[in-house]
Amino acid sequence: PMDAISQPQVRRIVLMFAPQTGKTQVAFNALCQWIDQDPGPCMYVMPDEKVTTRLARRRLLPMFRSTPRVAELLGPGVSDITTLAVNFTNGMDFMMAWATSAAEMASESVRYLIRDEVDKYPDFTGKEADPIALTDQRQNAYPFTKKTIDMSTPTDESGYVGRMIDMEADELRRYYA
Repeated sequence: PMDAISQPQVRRIVLMFAPQTGKTQVAFNALCQWIDQDPGPCMYVMPDEKVTTRLARRRLLPMFRSTPRVAELLGPGVSDITTLAVNFTNGMDFMMAWATSAAEMASESVRYLIRDEVDKYPDFTGKEADPIALTDQRQNAYPFTKKTIDMSTPTDESGYVGRMIDMEADELRRYYA
């Protein structure tokens, strides 16, 4: 997956892995590479606010602070690093959102979009479009340079990650251990 997301022509990668087998780590690796090598606005979307906040506090912020090249780029101001948003000195802006809040997902235009556990997203967020369509619109300003990572533990045939792989994948790779 890291090789695929690093290729300039690849715009979206969909990961359907068993639970606790490295999906989120793939996204974290890509995120750190983007921060260091190719900065741009990024949104990380989780199913709900509680999970989003927990992921930010327990995993993302500690990773940013403990990765030397990324830590060097952390903004110096108090407001540069919050639980749900981080501004880096090289222009990379990172924000967290959740699929149950249309306002959070519609807040910014982003080049990079990471959607974690998409099969756990609600079908729609009130009067707005479904969370997938709503976040896809955030990348309209970057048609030739956008990157999207969609990932989830599969649920059933009606789940988003399975539908994406079945109906829209240009290439399918299976990994065996």
